[in-house]
Amino acid sequence: MDDKAFERHYTVTELAKLWNIGVESVRRMVMNDDDVFRLSGPSGKTSYRVPESVARRLHTQMTAPRKRPQLVKTR
Repeated sequence: MDDKAFERHYTVTELAKLWNIGVESVRRMVMNDDDVFRLSGPSGKTSYRVPESVARRLHTQMTAPRKRPQLVKTR
């Protein structure tokens, strides 16, 4: 059973520092991920907590070499 509730959870700021990218970049990456926990405070501000497995998946996607489209020769 994959239980994300008991994994280590990272804040957006922690991941931004670990990955050496901007906080807003990380926030955009995690805000619509179904496996990320969203916490809403009384001021209406939303905080995100990212399970370690999700952080690993996102980092792998972020660092994977991008495939370039193949050119098709036509006559």
